[in-house]
Formats: sequence, structure tokens, C-alpha cells
Amino acid sequence: MGATLGRLFSDYRTLIETCRARSEELALSRLELDRLAKLPDGYSAKILGKEENAKDAKRIWPKGLGAMLDTLGLKVILIADDAAAARTLALRTPVDRANQRFDNVSRLTPKLPAPIPQLVGPPSLTVVASAKVRRGSKYG
Repeated sequence: MGATLGRLFSDYRTLIETCRARSEELALSRLELDRLAKLPDGYSAKILGKEENAKDAKRIWPKGLGAMLDTLGLKVILIADDAAAARTLALRTPVDRANQRFDNVSRLTPKLPAPIPQLVGPPSLTVVASAKVRRGSKYG
């Protein structure tokens, strides 16, 4: 079975609408989708439900997205949009390469701490007597 032409999306809402349509196409209930994708009960209902209050809507990303797409039999392909890239390049301030570290490779070798010097002989114990001896004290 070959790949079928999918739906173009460039925003989150269209992605969710596509997943909702696919689950309806496969006749999967939200609970069955949760079970098959090994998601918490009610998770896909919150994700794929109609957004009444966008502020309180739950978002899917990244772990749940992979599980849901796999269960729905969907894949995502990113395609370069030359027109959008041209607009971005026209509006951007060019980067100063001297201040950037693209393709950064650490040129520093890890420096190990200096070894702890070993004592020459066995440690010795020295008793130092107090200059003033207190007598008659409760604590000595």
C-alpha cells in the first residue's frame, strides 16, 4: 500500500484538525485511541476536542504527538517554503559571524585536577597543652 497525499498544515490547529479527521476515518473513539497509543485516559479527548477556550486548551507535544501520530498511522514531512524563507531573509539583520559559534567544536582538552600529594611518612599526632589550666570548673 503506497503513501496517500496528505493535508498541508502550517499551524497547530490544522494539525489537530487533521488528527481529529483521521481518528474519525479510522472509527476510533477517544478512549480507544488513548489505549492504543498508551496515553492517559481522556488525553486525546482534551487534545482533539473542539477548542471552546483556547487559553485553557491542552497542547500535545512532543511525546504524546509521536504516540498519537503512530497510532493514527500518520507521518509528518517538513518541506522548505522558499517564499517564506525569502521573506525572512529580507527582514533579518545579518549575523556577525565573529560573535556566533555555528558548528561549534570544543577545542579545549579536558584538564584533569592535579594529583593529591602523598604524605612521605605516617601521620603523627601532636598534643598541644593549654597555656592556662582552669580548675574547679563544672566542665573541666
